[in-house]
Amino acid sequence: MKYPEYKYFDTAIGGWRNRNKVSDRLANYVGKKDTGRTYFRFAQDYLDYFEENNTVRDFTGKCYADYIPIDIDVDGNIQEALKISREFLQFVQAEFEVDIDQIPVWFSGSKGTHIALPINMFGEVEPAEDLPDRFRYIVDTFGDWGFDLSIYEKNRLFRLENTINSKSGLYKIRIPDIMSITEPKLLELAKSTGMKTDFDELYDVMENESLISIMGNYTPIQAKKPQSEDAADNELLEIFRSGAEKGKRNNSAFFIARHLKYYGNEKEVALEILKWWNEKNTEPLHEKELKAVVNSAYSKSGKTKERELKNFALSKVFGDVILETCYDAKRKNPYYFAKYENGKVSFIDKYIHKNETWYPFEDISGYVPNKAVRLPSKPINYGSEDDLVSEVKSLIHKYVAISPEFETLSARYILFTWVYDRFDVLPYLRVKGDTGTGKSTFLKAVGRLTYKSSSTSGSITPAPIFRIMEDIRGTLIIDEADFERSDTKSEIIKILNEGFQYQNKIMRCKTSDKSNSVLFFDPYGPKILGTRGDWDDRALENRCITEDMDGNYFKRSTVQIREKIFEPETDLLRNKLLMYRFNNYHKIEWNEALWDEKYEPRICQIFVPLMSITDDKVFHDEMRKLMDKSQERILQDRQSGLVVIIAEVIVDEYYKFFRENKKYKPNDGISIKSIAISANEKKNSILGADQDLTPHKTGHIIKKHLNLRSVKVRTGMVLPYSALSERINDIKQKFGIVIKDGKKAKEGADKKASTDDKKKGDA
Repeated sequence: MKYPEYKYFDTAIGGWRNRNKVSDRLANYVGKKDTGRTYFRFAQDYLDYFEENNTVRDFTGKCYADYIPIDIDVDGNIQEALKISREFLQFVQAEFEVDIDQIPVWFSGSKGTHIALPINMFGEVEPAEDLPDRFRYIVDTFGDWGFDLSIYEKNRLFRLENTINSKSGLYKIRIPDIMSITEPKLLELAKSTGMKTDFDELYDVMENESLISIMGNYTPIQAKKPQSEDAADNELLEIFRSGAEKGKRNNSAFFIARHLKYYGNEKEVALEILKWWNEKNTEPLHEKELKAVVNSAYSKSGKTKERELKNFALSKVFGDVILETCYDAKRKNPYYFAKYENGKVSFIDKYIHKNETWYPFEDISGYVPNKAVRLPSKPINYGSEDDLVSEVKSLIHKYVAISPEFETLSARYILFTWVYDRFDVLPYLRVKGDTGTGKSTFLKAVGRLTYKSSSTSGSITPAPIFRIMEDIRGTLIIDEADFERSDTKSEIIKILNEGFQYQNKIMRCKTSDKSNSVLFFDPYGPKILGTRGDWDDRALENRCITEDMDGNYFKRSTVQIREKIFEPETDLLRNKLLMYRFNNYHKIEWNEALWDEKYEPRICQIFVPLMSITDDKVFHDEMRKLMDKSQERILQDRQSGLVVIIAEVIVDEYYKFFRENKKYKPNDGISIKSIAISANEKKNSILGADQDLTPHKTGHIIKKHLNLRSVKVRTGMVLPYSALSERINDIKQKFGIVIKDGKKAKEGADKKASTDDKKKGDA
């Protein structure tokens, strides 16, 4: 046991009303009903307080715990509780690289689960008075999972394992194999006692730097009077009138609740007022979260009126002022703003704009120290723009073998990422090739230099990607972006399809509660991707500028990346690129003159922003060559795709006719107009909503590629059944079309076609 002097706890046997029995040990509790103890442990002062007051209710001293508990309760839906537990464990594993086998999970015995995060993962945690607040803060940083935050109180009782829940008659048991167990199996196991948890084993768990960082970022709530009560009241009034944006909702709710408490409002009244306020928020908090905030605010001893509200930002632009969060691990405060104003750079710890105080990025997830995200340390002069481009190209050339054209383009794309927020649309950079062609090296060499870069692989789940995009809003680097799993594929393809254009939002339902609330994510930002092959999604293909790594360039001799050399090189260039952002942010804008009507609009959309960052005519000419290739590819894809779609429509309509066993007259057939309408519907869902097919164009494609002629009848142009019957089998075979209209229709139509063929042969 860690801190053995903290050996006392409150207990309740046979119901929570039987509490206030402080002890340093429990008699045999296994099999008893409704038995629990405080999960916090206390020292001698806890026992002394109890003996003096006959209650532990208002004890304010230090406490300690072996684990951070998480309570998942979804109104009796055990299956949903298991699902949330698994998703959270997968999130912890992906986000923090934690071994989830070392995290105990219990079935509560009724309707939910309890997860225990070993305290040792969070580093050297000492007994403290505000440890419950720290625990609540940590769990809150994990995001909106619907966890019960009201449990983080000193004297909160936690049901003991292998005791019986009197309502259900089931035991609280440790869940074996949480990732695969079924509800029926769990309920069967819960009819009897299970294995006992040895909490000392929790201290064998390795410390986790990211989780240590989260614990270290906790700021105690200061119970002091504000310097200016009027200013505090005005700030509170504005929050109360207008609501709070995402990222400030919990703090704002706490701020209001503490204010209401200060003026003597009952907790129930405060909750009702907060419910009314919550409706003003763009994304309201779940009622369970509001209750937890109110409980937390009203649980503190003493009266306080305010908690400082802080605005954090990685980057911010206020008129002529540009703020960028920098990071230097050697500094006492490693995060700070580089401020650029009127050509001058200064370093500050906060910035005040219109009565709002902004602070550098609060890295609660440890992105930067763990090098999941790369930030500059300070801006450095780079000479001319040509000098900077040349230096970036030299580094790429040193480590990566690609064509000279793509080398230049990649260097420019790196510069583009540092000013991408000046544009409403942008392209993606993609390298394609088999294993061993240098894709990963390219992504590392180029990605390290991009603006607020974060790297991942196609094996990651969508949830961490959504989170890092929401937190960082920089350049996303994805290796092995072929996406094997279908669910992952659809989610990430959606991110990529929507992320090329500003203000495209992705809606996701909260799975962590039953509120049916919808979250909105902004996926906009540069992306650099590595794939082995093409995507099925042609729209996504056309948003990428792609280099095929299977060419001859990979045979060129390159230098293997060695971090001790490579990292200082990229660190230096990243600092120069920060100065590039400062010098050019307000100068760069969309260059309308570069839009060329001879190209498809989507081609101009992805190339014009990249070309707009420079006046280099040579670079513009190189881009136009790539635009020509893209134009040709789109036209080829469209034409070949349209032929298949039109052929499928014709075959479907042909067999649909015979499903009803109708006879036809010589000029009866399928309307070219109806073929065009059906083909447009299929085209828009497969190839994207582009220019609609006209009946005239449809007839032309049918004549040229299917060798079928339409005839004019009273109602318009039709494709005669008599002509189709001679060619239908050839069309099916050529385009691999399978009939799904039923056996009768197929047999009838095939028989008719065969008969016509026979008659033709006899003649």
